[in-house]
Amino acid sequence: LDLFILEYVSPYELEGNVASSELRSAINQANEWKDEGRIRYVGASTHSHCVGAVLANDEGIDTVMLRYSMAHKDAADHISFPACVRNRKSVLAFCTTRWNSLQNGHVEWNEDSPT
Repeated sequence: LDLFILEYVSPYELEGNVASSELRSAINQANEWKDEGRIRYVGASTHSHCVGAVLANDEGIDTVMLRYSMAHKDAADHISFPACVRNRKSVLAFCTTRWNSLQNGHVEWNEDSPT
């Protein structure tokens, strides 16, 4: 398996700016599988960019999957993406086009639609 993702890490699974004991246990288990060669990378997904930043700072996480919208990208640009860059973590994005509604453009955009 190339990538094992711990799905939807919520703010309630953190203790301050670190993983809770339950989340830490899951990250450790996934890394054991990585050490055994069962998986290549350990990832985690979240809707929260604050949680994304914490995950990016965690040595047990290789990649972070984040909710990201081209129309509302400030949280990503200022919170989670800088943490991913600092820690050399790859990013997977979901909901980038607001369920395809942004394919036709956005009222605040001055450019043509992306498609």
